[in-house]
Amino acid sequence: MSKFTKTIIMQTFLKLLNERSFDKITVKDIVEECGINRNTFYYNFKDIYDLVDEILQKEINEIVEKNKSFNLWSECLLYATNFAIGNKKAIYHLHNSEKKQQLDRYLERVLYDVIAGFVAKKSEGKNVKKDDIEFVAKFYCYALLGLLDKWLDNGMKEDIYEIIEKTGVMLDSNVEKALDSLTEQKI
Repeated sequence: MSKFTKTIIMQTFLKLLNERSFDKITVKDIVEECGINRNTFYYNFKDIYDLVDEILQKEINEIVEKNKSFNLWSECLLYATNFAIGNKKAIYHLHNSEKKQQLDRYLERVLYDVIAGFVAKKSEGKNVKKDDIEFVAKFYCYALLGLLDKWLDNGMKEDIYEIIEKTGVMLDSNVEKALDSLTEQKI
């Protein structure tokens, strides 16, 4: 029952966050919408901030697990983007709230895990230092984070799938070249 209740609270919060800004949502709003009492909310979460942490961590876990079954990094990123598109206003409200840092950490974690996995696969059989592999992954992670941040700043108006597709072309064609160059430097 507790897992079910926790899920209902999380879904209700996302519904409310899709309707209004983060700072306009209270525990009272959530419990009234769910039809539960405040004690039930506080049994499951310390506060609304803890609730946001749990939602984002749940999404990270799902994406990291799904990443294992994708062949292309862009497939995983598109999967992750579906959460943002399905909760467009909620993500926008988080981006424009005091929880922006939390959202940024979520995006960074997802992007880094996805891109690092891709870079690691591309480095197999090459004599590249682990530090260099991490540098390449971080470079593309932060580049994509910058693009996503601008996308959010502009109200999520551009086609995110097009952004990911274009980034994919650059990533797919340049990662191997970067890894080869780093390998050649060691010779």
